Amino acid sequence: MNALKLSLATLGLSLLVAGCGGGDARESDAPGAQPATAQGTPKVPEPEAKREWGDCDLFTREELTDAFGGHLTFGDLSGYRGRGSSCTVTVQGYEGEFILQAESRKAFENRRETYKEYVRQGSAKMEDVGVGVEGYVINNAQVIAIDAEGRAINVALQLFVFGDDLPMSPEQVSIGVQTIAQKALDRL
Repeated sequence: MNALKLSLATLGLSLLVAGCGGGDARESDAPGAQPATAQGTPKVPEPEAKREWGDCDLFTREELTDAFGGHLTFGDLSGYRGRGSSCTVTVQGYEGEFILQAESRKAFENRRETYKEYVRQGSAKMEDVGVGVEGYVINNAQVIAIDAEGRAINVALQLFVFGDDLPMSPEQVSIGVQTIAQKALDRL
């Protein structure tokens, strides 16, 4: 009986503390809902162009198509949350996707060292490229780069082709990922 009283007292205290939360505004999960501020007035929603949806604000579908010379057609950009949570885009007509992620200096350094180890093992090719202050293209399909302020980008095209030739050369893929990586890094 004492355990039940203690549990109910703890629950009641928890509810009391939660109810007196000191003005923290909570956002509703309902679509289109406007979160209230501490004073109870609705927060003015940000314009659609200003909202962060992953890293999808760093490039457009049209820029992707142009970067890859019109050889590939891309689906909708898909991202969520804020900066650094990535953006993926399906490649139409093929099994694959384009992926872009903004990263920190530490993430860039870790990735760079990992890929250097893969090169030492003979399982990857990594070349310096002129993206940011330090950039590399890996296997002609991925770019990691960092700017002078420590903002980094990771861009990759994953394309799987079964029984057909690739729609573009490895060099064209390399140019495409470098082009988007530089645009995205400039916009961070």
